[in-house]
Amino acid sequence: MVQPNMPRFVRQGDVMQLSAAVYNMTDEQMSGEVRFTLYNPDNECDILVESRPFTVSAKASVTVQFMVDVPNTLSLIGV
Repeated sequence: MVQPNMPRFVRQGDVMQLSAAVYNMTDEQMSGEVRFTLYNPDNECDILVESRPFTVSAKASVTVQFMVDVPNTLSLIGV
């Protein structure tokens, strides 16, 4: 399971660090990739797409972080 920790509001020009917790409820170690996408809701074009690999032990969690520069040109951003 992936649980993102998203801010409620951001301003144009902000630089933020977004994090997501990856939970492994199985009895085995798990590896994979978390993908984060920002897009423009008006035309559904991607603004930013980033991926991070992860490895999480059995019955544990890890945090994956993404640095994001909020564009000055948009008034609304989708995640």
